Amino acid sequence: VAFPRVGDVRVVAGPTQAGGDALRWWAGAAGLSVEDALAECVRAAPGPTGVVFTPHLMGERAPLWDADVRGAFLGVSSSVTRPALTRAVLEGVAMSARQVLGEVEAACGPLDPVALTGGGSRSDLWCRVHADVLARPVARLAVADAGALGAALLGAVGAGLHPDMAAAADRAVRVERVFVPDPEAAGRLDGLYSVYEESYEALRGVHAALAGWRSRHL
Repeated sequence: VAFPRVGDVRVVAGPTQAGGDALRWWAGAAGLSVEDALAECVRAAPGPTGVVFTPHLMGERAPLWDADVRGAFLGVSSSVTRPALTRAVLEGVAMSARQVLGEVEAACGPLDPVALTGGGSRSDLWCRVHADVLARPVARLAVADAGALGAALLGAVGAGLHPDMAAAADRAVRVERVFVPDPEAAGRLDGLYSVYEESYEALRGVHAALAGWRSRHL
């Protein structure tokens, strides 16, 4: 999605359905609070476990634009633990971000580092997972509620407190911490990301069949 150009700035965006709600859903299904699910995952062995989660719990917007697709765990065996599934959820949301980022960079060029905001950015673990999945530094902004900050800055520009948005952002936007990817984890996750991408086409017919079943029976 490309927004109208303002001066020499053009905003390219990719809205998804996946995010913190995927973690909220999984934590509830596992009988945990979000905080306990994250803490349990932090205490477990670090790094990817080979399980891939597709976070399409309510269909998906960018870049699939498919209301019928649904979420799935792939690669689950009897040896997989609950923390491993939690990590897969965190990685799956980050893989969704990587898929969108690929489309955005195709339109506007490379972005490095990537800024991370929102509720999920409050988790050091999730920030590290994003850095590893994206294989690039991730900068966590000091203000997690970037939408609210942006609205406030627009109001400040409108009130004449700043000459333009660039000046306002330069005064108010600060990086709190930069998370650097672990090369080994990033390499292992790159192979899992290929599975993540391929799973959509491989299972598209399955999702369509399930959507048909839901329309008849639910």
